[in-house]
Amino acid sequence: MFDQGTIANHNDSIWNNTNYLTRGEEYSTISSTSGANKFINITGDITIELDISTSMPMTEALLRVNNTGTTLASITGEDCNMSVDEWKHLKITIKNNKLTIENSSIVDYDVTGFNRLSLRILANQQIQFKNLMIYPV
Repeated sequence: MFDQGTIANHNDSIWNNTNYLTRGEEYSTISSTSGANKFINITGDITIELDISTSMPMTEALLRVNNTGTTLASITGEDCNMSVDEWKHLKITIKNNKLTIENSSIVDYDVTGFNRLSLRILANQQIQFKNLMIYPV
């Protein structure tokens, strides 16, 4: 799966819906006055790569790996060594139901039964992303 995140090159079909998702010239923005949760269905041994930036406090979860409504892994900006409003490239690998984020403290985190990757924002905050790729390990 691939979503470059731009007006010229994006993939709406991988997302649960496009509510609160705005496509721009260089990246996409997820924002809402009441908070939002955008997700992609995922399975198997995969690698997820994306460039991401957020206005949220780094202690808040911005990515989640779920089994439908159950959160299996909640990933904060702090976990990924991010800073507010600065772009960061993330590389997340899930192999044999173990999640690892490159260059972070999250290694072999158990996500058995996962089926979704969610990008989550708080009310009146935003996440920007581009170059989202999901591919086999």
